[in-house]
Amino acid sequence: MEVYNAEGLVLVEDHIEAAEPDLDYDDVVYHGDAEFEGHIVGLPQKSCTHQLRYNSDIFEGAGLPTPGEIYWDEGAEAWNWERFIEMGKEITKDLDGDDQPDQYFFDGMGGTLILSTIRSAGGEIFDEQITKCILTQDEAKEGIRFIGDLVVEYGIQPPPEIKAGELGITFTTGRIAVGGATTCDSVRDLRAGHELPFKWDFVVPPAGSAGVRVWGDTDQITISSSSKHVDEAFEWMVYRSSREAWEDTYGKGIMMAFSNGPTRWSIFESKAFTEPLGDIDMEMIKEGYKQTIPNPFVPRCPQPYRVIFTVMTTEVDNVLRGAKSVDQAAADMCELIDQVLEEGA
Repeated sequence: MEVYNAEGLVLVEDHIEAAEPDLDYDDVVYHGDAEFEGHIVGLPQKSCTHQLRYNSDIFEGAGLPTPGEIYWDEGAEAWNWERFIEMGKEITKDLDGDDQPDQYFFDGMGGTLILSTIRSAGGEIFDEQITKCILTQDEAKEGIRFIGDLVVEYGIQPPPEIKAGELGITFTTGRIAVGGATTCDSVRDLRAGHELPFKWDFVVPPAGSAGVRVWGDTDQITISSSSKHVDEAFEWMVYRSSREAWEDTYGKGIMMAFSNGPTRWSIFESKAFTEPLGDIDMEMIKEGYKQTIPNPFVPRCPQPYRVIFTVMTTEVDNVLRGAKSVDQAAADMCELIDQVLEEGA
């Protein structure tokens, strides 16, 4: 935002238009991440969606369909908050008889999953102009309440005070059925010699009253306005974001699928993406991209990661601990987020 406002970026929409049809801009994922005031400033060099992943073995052992099977066989509306809680009650168990669960259904939410859950209830962080926090609205509080109930009401997620990770109660140890995951990082657990000791797969977060919402974003390649080689830089941008780049590097033994999400829709069909990921549900990964509603406030908000990963996660944690009500946590979030907006004004 600051670099754009300072006219430090080259606007590339004319270059994109001149490059067509060799560059099919409709094939590029998440246009909104590179657009400011109707101008295009970049092309993506990687992308990611923040979904969930589930331990297929746990669901099979419980005699339950997997979240992926529910989504594909019964429809997106069937993979919802109510089903999530229902399955959570069946899978969360005390295995050693000490009156304390040591197998849980869910491992909890980081900042982006908190946000997508709020959005799945119809809520949002900011007003449309990004001038004030609106997390105190009923829709947003509905999402925060659902997150809190997973611990406080239903007990299907470890409470913060038990330090589940220190007890070995984690997704990777096989003692949690569903965990937060990113489609550009979690896939590293598929590499030869690094596989988890159970079968797992991706699923989009469950639907709230407003439907399924997924966080997705890109890292953008841009050109400095001081560049003396704009045409050459743009040519590199086009190549680096292309299916050709993926396949060239894959042919040389570099598997971008283990760290980079597709930058073009056509890459989802490329062996450079599909072969390294093996039996993972590629269509579910793609579904996450389809279910992402572009709302690229991150490059347009001062200190966005302070908002998502500090303010929101801290206050949600207060709800999980029972230290604050949903109303109080939402009010405190907005007070702190409005301070961030004022500091960047």
